[in-house]
Amino acid sequence: MSNTPNNAIPYVPESTIDPAAGLNLALVTIDALLQAAVQTITNTPLGSPAEGERHLVGTAGTGDFAGHDNQIAQYLDGAWRFYAARVVVNLDDGLLYFRNATGWAAADTGGVSFADINGNPVDNALLAAALADRYTKAESDGRYDATGTASGAVGAHEAAPDPHTQYTTAAEAAAAAPVQSVQGRQGTVVITAADLSLENVDNTADADKPLSDAATAALALKLDTALKGASNGLAELDNNGKVPLSQINDAVLGQMSYQGLWDAGTNTPALPGAPTNQGDYYVTSAPGTQFGLTFATGDWLVANGAAWGKVDNTDAVSTVQGRTGNVVITKDDLDIEETYTLAEKNKLAGVQAGAQVNVATNLSQGTRTATAVPITSSTGSAATLSAATTTLAGVMSAASLTKLNGIATGATANAADAQLRDRTTHTGTQPATTVTVADSGGYFVGETVEAALQEVGVMMGDVSAALDAINGEVI
Repeated sequence: MSNTPNNAIPYVPESTIDPAAGLNLALVTIDALLQAAVQTITNTPLGSPAEGERHLVGTAGTGDFAGHDNQIAQYLDGAWRFYAARVVVNLDDGLLYFRNATGWAAADTGGVSFADINGNPVDNALLAAALADRYTKAESDGRYDATGTASGAVGAHEAAPDPHTQYTTAAEAAAAAPVQSVQGRQGTVVITAADLSLENVDNTADADKPLSDAATAALALKLDTALKGASNGLAELDNNGKVPLSQINDAVLGQMSYQGLWDAGTNTPALPGAPTNQGDYYVTSAPGTQFGLTFATGDWLVANGAAWGKVDNTDAVSTVQGRTGNVVITKDDLDIEETYTLAEKNKLAGVQAGAQVNVATNLSQGTRTATAVPITSSTGSAATLSAATTTLAGVMSAASLTKLNGIATGATANAADAQLRDRTTHTGTQPATTVTVADSGGYFVGETVEAALQEVGVMMGDVSAALDAINGEVI
């Protein structure tokens, strides 16, 4: 026997190499039939069914349902699967349906007869007794309000994580056997290249597999890593994103690069008028004139980047004092009898060429001016003595001498005004005719002292006469 007797659930064959496939098929069947509830009763498959969605095929199935009348159709893994059943709930009308000899009948229609999964009539007293105590549709609807909200008992039952622990849920079945089918097939499934759309893939080695034109074109644009830093390859970049100096052309850096011998008479090898590589140079093997330059044997022809230049090597020193190699010159080589210290050399450097030794110098005065006196020397440079200032010594200028001559001998230097008015500080005599009265309370102002004294005498005579007159009177 390959299936269970009541619900035709497939057994897992003994000695099966991969028992999971058979177990998965059995679990899928259980999942489809356990607590069977279908969306609708229909003869036509839905256009976009959800995964796991179930429908009850009517008595005249079409399309994918053709040939599966009165069976439960389940959409799984992109295909419809079909199962024979005896009891199912139609969620579309909320009725419980039983299989009978002609098809399916709702349980509350009365006079229900029973059949097995294949439609054969059966006598099931226990099921009939159970139905006698069943809820009618009206009773069942009464357990939910108009909005579809369940009563407290029903709500608690629905909210329980696993209200029917005696049953295996779809999630538990999937966890026990995660794989339900392979490529839409169950049982012992063998995968071929066609199952994976790899019909055109052969078993050649990876290195021998052909590439598409696009892949070949893309690879042609890639750089062969063997060319990095190699001759005739490509330069690399250092940690700073710069090309290392070791990989930069010498012509760019301006370094000298010997190119060989060159005949200046015949321009052999033939060189262009403007060089291409800065730093290239040739050694002249034969003299001649090229590029506006005259070359001797041994001269260098050097490219400066824009034109040719010459390095004259024919004037190089060949011998020193008739000797070659590392020559050290001594005073004997130069016919020098004595050597000098650095101090003596510096002293000699300070002596003017043609200077006379220990010759007396004759000084003379040149033409004087009002502020300077020039001094000339018979053996040296001339000099000028400038006039003295208030801070620096020098000769007396003509202006200073004139001022000095205007000061009397013994004159008081820098006397204050109070000292000048103090007669005790004055010595000598001064004629009275030369002294003018400055202020006497309004008398004699501007008169000389002599005139003022004469007026005082007159006044004194008048006073005397008056006294005499007074003395002759009796009081």
